[in-house]
Amino acid sequence: MLEQYSKENSAFITNSDYSLYKSTLLDSAATKDIFNDISRFQNFRKAPRNHVIRCGNHFARVLGYGTVDVDVREGRRQGVLRIWNAAYCPDFMTNLVSFTNLKKRGIFWDTERNLLYRVGDRSIVCSLQEIAGQQVINHRPIERQFEAFAVNRVPRRRVTSRDPRPAKKGNGILWHRRLGLAGPMAVRKLGENSLGIKLTGPSTVQCPHCSLAKIKKPEPRRPPLRDRSTPGLEIHIDWTDLEESYDGYVRIMFFTDAASGLVTPYYFMTTFGTERENLAALKDYIGYLKKRHDLQ
Repeated sequence: MLEQYSKENSAFITNSDYSLYKSTLLDSAATKDIFNDISRFQNFRKAPRNHVIRCGNHFARVLGYGTVDVDVREGRRQGVLRIWNAAYCPDFMTNLVSFTNLKKRGIFWDTERNLLYRVGDRSIVCSLQEIAGQQVINHRPIERQFEAFAVNRVPRRRVTSRDPRPAKKGNGILWHRRLGLAGPMAVRKLGENSLGIKLTGPSTVQCPHCSLAKIKKPEPRRPPLRDRSTPGLEIHIDWTDLEESYDGYVRIMFFTDAASGLVTPYYFMTTFGTERENLAALKDYIGYLKKRHDLQ
């Protein structure tokens, strides 16, 4: 029975030494399917904090809900009994399948032959075993010699045709190149959100183009051959043509001071400069430097 959690009367039931701790029992009094092994759950989802299961005068905490497949047998025939919305309670002493919930699904218990059958077509679901006074659907004996290492041993669940197909794997290097050498995270997100496949893009060191792009130019250790710290000591001059502006300028002359990096433009109205025009611009620029930097 699911009830609200209360700190005053809460307790956990722990009894891993019980011989049917890993087995699955049929319980005619339980109103909820309960399992204590997280590895058996599919589509697992967390439970609210106030969900507990009453066990006599005590309460056991419910950590989540999900779907569990129980291996069943009837003679030589084997099958799977799927339990939906089962509660995960790691501190419970065994695994229980509620007979009340089975009846809602049309599965009944023949106590004379001790088996479960479907009431619709009278087909047999599985046979039950009576072990330690309990009706056992699936018996899993406890390996006593390995009990101390039970935490590290996770049983592998049998994959059936009802399980979703695993994600397909694609060529991450191909999509890395198609996307213009995109990063590994971008390639992975493309596969998950658009293509529905698993793409693993190459790391930076695995792609020669990405490795080359990430290389940083080393700074030279030797000092420059000439001193550029004094303004006006080294000047760079350049010319370029322009589309004719509204006020008739068609050419520009650039003066760049190597010390400060300041670029000063001079505009001309002729497409080719004469010696007099260039010399006049140079003299004007030198006068500007002397005045700006107080040079002699």
